[in-house]
Amino acid sequence: MADNHLDPVALWQEMLGRWERQINDFSAQISGNEMFAGPMNQVSKASMGARKSFDDAMEQLATTMMVATQPQMQDVIERLDRIEEQIAAIAAAIAPQDRPGTAAAQPAPRRTRKPPTGPA
Repeated sequence: MADNHLDPVALWQEMLGRWERQINDFSAQISGNEMFAGPMNQVSKASMGARKSFDDAMEQLATTMMVATQPQMQDVIERLDRIEEQIAAIAAAIAPQDRPGTAAAQPAPRRTRKPPTGPA
């Protein structure tokens, strides 16, 4: 059986585990501090407000340029999916009425005209 003290992969995994625990402990100490949590909350709110403003401006630009926005395209895709489902249901309802041998059972039309045999 291999010794864990000589296994480089096991040593690497152990080092990474310790490193992750130390970072988690440090971040828990910092985020628990009110001097850190307050400004981070304000930064998060400002970031969300900026994102909302950007999304509104992009939607207004898309409307001005007469280009569909992502939510509008998602609505179109959902409508097309519903239409395809309805078509599939109709096709499934019609399919039992089709008989596979009916087209082959009918005789082919007679060919009475002959193609020209030479230059005219």
